[in-house]
Amino acid sequence: MLTGNSSRATPMTSLPISLSSMSVLLIPARLTGVSTCRSVSLRRFFFVKDFAGNPEYHEKKEFSGSQQAVGRRMEVIFKDGEMMVGSTMGHDPKRAGFFLTPADPQGNALRVFVIAAAVTRTRFLQ
Repeated sequence: MLTGNSSRATPMTSLPISLSSMSVLLIPARLTGVSTCRSVSLRRFFFVKDFAGNPEYHEKKEFSGSQQAVGRRMEVIFKDGEMMVGSTMGHDPKRAGFFLTPADPQGNALRVFVIAAAVTRTRFLQ
């Protein structure tokens, strides 16, 4: 799933992300064609369990007390004000983006590639 500046999620399959050109080859879930997308208009790439998801479910924005996290726990604030909480093993502010594993294991997202240019602030959590 992709989310761009419009906050509309689009189900897609992608081939590897090119961090040098910040572009990705996209294949729509319904196989209607292939296109290349420059990530400057995107906020994040979702790697999901199910394209349909559960629209009634509200993702938790915190880790439970005993929950293990792989990597460092982090809060991410996007330019549109949306917040995500998860863990990362490779955040480097000089890079074009980083992977985040969401804190909510019951949510639909398995992993998220966060585009650094779409982020206002990051903060490591305890």
